[in-house]
Amino acid sequence: AAFALGCLAASNAENRAAIVRLGAVPILASLLRAAPVAQKPAEQEARKDARGSERAWAAAALGLLAVDKDNKTLIADADTIEPLVSMLQASSEPLEREEAAAALGNLAARSERNKNLIFQANAVKPLVQLLDSSYGQKERLRALAALRNIL
Repeated sequence: AAFALGCLAASNAENRAAIVRLGAVPILASLLRAAPVAQKPAEQEARKDARGSERAWAAAALGLLAVDKDNKTLIADADTIEPLVSMLQASSEPLEREEAAAALGNLAARSERNKNLIFQANAVKPLVQLLDSSYGQKERLRALAALRNIL
């Protein structure tokens, strides 16, 4: 469901407004706080290949919703920043780190309030760590874009 909401949010502002109006932000925020589902390694690979992790898609959807200035405060107030920072620090999934960085970057863009909240949540250090060459190119690019918007 989070993947579908992200796809809809990516397509246009009307969809983003409808998703927010219908109450999806708190649900997506709760997915960020959910612990990863323990599965057998073969099941994990099949699930990742099929649709990624729900936490990654929730982060992606929230990041896309945060493109609209009117949604930024609502998303930050839904207790999303700390879980996104936690995903940067603790996730073993590259897609989760990529989408968490992208979401933080979009939340910070054109929002001094959110920049301060993200900075106070200690997001800068894990974002800088993602710039290391041991991480994938997408992770590094998303981290760099987020840092540009935060600092």
